[in-house]
Amino acid sequence: MSSGEQLIDFLYINDVIDGYLLAVRRLMDNKVSGMEEYAISLGKPISLKELVMLYGKIIKKSMLINWGGRLYHSREVMVP
Repeated sequence: MSSGEQLIDFLYINDVIDGYLLAVRRLMDNKVSGMEEYAISLGKPISLKELVMLYGKIIKKSMLINWGGRLYHSREVMVP
């Protein structure tokens, strides 16, 4: 695996749907001028490595992962 520093920001599906509905309402109410950019986030990202460690703790098993065993790709997304 890579070093596992990529950040992941999980959301509840209902929060994603609410975000889409808000964007649609803005369009339908003619409140959009030009191009707008939207982002939906809890603001509490965790690293891939933290996620795997948490998962291992929950299932009570250690993960045999070679962190840092591969380099990051040149276009790898590190921050959502």
